[in-house]
Amino acid sequence: MKFNPEEFIGKIYKTNSCGDCFVIDAKSSTDMTVMFYDGYVAKVYKGNLDKGKVRNPYFKSNRSLGIYDVKLRHREGILKVQTLWRNILQRCYMDDFHKRQPTYSDVNLSEEWFRYTDFESDILRMENSDRFLNDGWVLDKDGIIIGNKLYSKETCCFIPKSLNSKISSLMKLEQDDVGYSLLPSGGFRVVVGGEGHIGCYRTKCEATRAYKYAKAKSILKSIKSYDGQLSERFVQSIVGYIFTHVPELKFEEI
Repeated sequence: MKFNPEEFIGKIYKTNSCGDCFVIDAKSSTDMTVMFYDGYVAKVYKGNLDKGKVRNPYFKSNRSLGIYDVKLRHREGILKVQTLWRNILQRCYMDDFHKRQPTYSDVNLSEEWFRYTDFESDILRMENSDRFLNDGWVLDKDGIIIGNKLYSKETCCFIPKSLNSKISSLMKLEQDDVGYSLLPSGGFRVVVGGEGHIGCYRTKCEATRAYKYAKAKSILKSIKSYDGQLSERFVQSIVGYIFTHVPELKFEEI
């Protein structure tokens, strides 16, 4: 009997130990592609698929992580969106990732983004999505709402990767004892990423104040360099947060 791919695309199969999967591509009985509901993709033979002999190394028996509800597409831009979706799912729900990055243990994905087609639609309509596809910008969840723990279209925006690295430690500006290292001879040294050596100080209080000032100034300088290109909500949130916690800094000094 002639193999007809259309008979299999979208068809759901039960596996012996890893839950359900569905066919997203089928070229022949020995070249089929299935996806599990956490986004994991596997190449399979139809014979093994019929017998349930397909494994997902990331399977969690008590959790379905996402619904990939389109045929796999290999267009470069779409592949970037697919990879972003899978990476977010891993950050939110993979125990192995939480062991490496425990700050993500209470981060979640909004309900509407569990379905891939909804995620893709929102991402491609988001401001600066072209920068994500072409210029290496990244999806940020912490800028519009400081300390946010939810990936969603309301709370995320695209920003340059270098700026994302700078604001990753933004909440240190709230701390009273931060940003220095102890010198062997006594005193305290301050170094800020992207700015280098700031200075040496006699007390922790002086060092912390210098760190906060230099850190905040560095972030504002980066934001100013992208004037008119960043999400307005992102800029307002970050600038407001900085001036709340480092009130001595003036924007005109940047």
